[in-house]
Amino acid sequence: MNTELTSNSKPASKLDRCRRVLISVLLLSVSAWPSDRADHFQPTLTRDFSSLAAELVNVAWADEETLAVAADDCSVVLLTAETSRVLLPGHGECSTNGVAISEREQLVGVAGTNSAFLSSIKQDSFRQQLKGTSLALAFPDNGSLSLVKPAEVAVLRRTGHHGYAIRRSVRVPHLRASTIDSTGTQAVAIDVNGALHSWDLADAIRESCTVPGAGFTHRLVIDQGEVYFSIRENGVSRVFLIDSHCKRSLLAELAGEEVSSIATSTELLAISSRLGTLRIIDRRTGNPAHECKVGLSAAALAFSPSGKKLALVLSDNRVEIWTVEKK
Repeated sequence: MNTELTSNSKPASKLDRCRRVLISVLLLSVSAWPSDRADHFQPTLTRDFSSLAAELVNVAWADEETLAVAADDCSVVLLTAETSRVLLPGHGECSTNGVAISEREQLVGVAGTNSAFLSSIKQDSFRQQLKGTSLALAFPDNGSLSLVKPAEVAVLRRTGHHGYAIRRSVRVPHLRASTIDSTGTQAVAIDVNGALHSWDLADAIRESCTVPGAGFTHRLVIDQGEVYFSIRENGVSRVFLIDSHCKRSLLAELAGEEVSSIATSTELLAISSRLGTLRIIDRRTGNPAHECKVGLSAAALAFSPSGKKLALVLSDNRVEIWTVEKK
């Protein structure tokens, strides 16, 4: 009920006015802060794969509705809101380093410690094994395949129905961490000495610089030319952004926590910890956007192409898809 002040009402004291201002500021802060209510951030789909003998460790989107989820035996499950099916069977001792899926080529690939494996998403028989340890892979839109090996970054071309063959490659020894962006056009690696190496795979251009602390890199992501990496020292995990001048900026600091996974969308950066905390940061401003307790460590994170969904692969072999838009 609205209450009107009459001429008989006593003027508000200075203390009362201060209280009103403080309450207004607090209410404004609460309404402006991105809460984790249902209209902001919630799981919209959960799939339980606890019956699998292998542990789910990686995830990638083909489109807004299709996921490829890889296990630590290099098997791959294709997942949509309605169905799920095993696309690649397990390959025994084959620790998975990454997974990628191409809607254009209708292919899924998994990078493993023994080989990289490719398989058609369709119900045909195309499969290829690229022997040797692979650390990361991605499918550019031009039909090629980008592949990172322990001391080599390679670009492969499709050779008809016979699979992929290396078109060109560059050598880089003593890698500590490496990855390829989701478009397959940029690769980045950090060696044991803290030197950052980046490649424009379309033109085979390589640039190098030294980044303080990068020799301790734990997680590494590149997207739209921006490099994010996490390090852990003295019980504290820190996530940095590396700019084009090789200067690093601190984005997040997790005392007593270890970063389990990092993912990017056009506007956001997602960071999960092994204690089950999920943090979302605005890439443009560096400001926190969301923070919530998932309850379990996320082995892998991936934003959908629109950035409106976030897939989480949890340590109990559940896959969850969360909305990250205000409805």
